[in-house]
Amino acid sequence: MVFAMRLFNQYITKLAMSDYCFIQWYPRGIQKFLDASGSNYVALVDDQTVLKFPIVPPHEDASAYSAAGWKYRRRMREVSLRGLQIEEKILKRIGHHERIVSVKGRHEDGLLLEHMPNGSVQRYLVSHPDTALGQRLKWALQAAEGLTFV
Repeated sequence: MVFAMRLFNQYITKLAMSDYCFIQWYPRGIQKFLDASGSNYVALVDDQTVLKFPIVPPHEDASAYSAAGWKYRRRMREVSLRGLQIEEKILKRIGHHERIVSVKGRHEDGLLLEHMPNGSVQRYLVSHPDTALGQRLKWALQAAEGLTFV
């Protein structure tokens, strides 16, 4: 039994340190994780603010990964940070509109954005499939208003 537990722990450690496995990390000031995409996490800072930040942390032990894995992780972080810079520029250029999320500033680890407490419309509709057609049409019109502003 002890041998089996040791093998299991080695497997879990190897899995956790996989070149392409990402474990949540906690930047300064976040309360809880809300969502993840292919390259970023979104976490709650306070009732009004979220932090969008790369899934690859700024400081990792290179010896924990293969050379190719380390290169991949560094490149992924660079691409994510560049994407956040572009997103910030776009949102600042667009300016304030009630249908578009607002930039609240920069954080040492990412981009501070307005918190939308109900999350995405898509996620809401998946968890509330009985949402009335009238409400769905209202939301579609609101999305169109945001797109028209852009």
